[in-house]
Amino acid sequence: MADTIDPQLGLFANNRIRPLADRITALVLAAQSFQADYAAYGINALIVASGNSNTIGDGSAADGRPRITGIQIQNFKAALDQIVTNATVTTVPGVGATPANIAQAIQVNGSTR
Repeated sequence: MADTIDPQLGLFANNRIRPLADRITALVLAAQSFQADYAAYGINALIVASGNSNTIGDGSAADGRPRITGIQIQNFKAALDQIVTNATVTTVPGVGATPANIAQAIQVNGSTR
């Protein structure tokens, strides 16, 4: 197979496509790691035990960061679950591969090799 030598296509591939594939790969791996830690540390049980609507004492009140509640953490986890499922299970129509598989084949810096 011959290389396409269009300079604009080469620049776009290196400056836009590969970096975005790196980010997608890194996001999926970070989200999967979060899921594993959330389960291993029993975070949901801790949230339920302390009251879902209570704010988390993470020092944010003292330094101006927005306070977060247990419900917000549970919602964040649910959103990450959906992102991971969409990236790793759902295939792209007409392509037959998941977004994670497509990005993995292109990325160079999103994960260790």
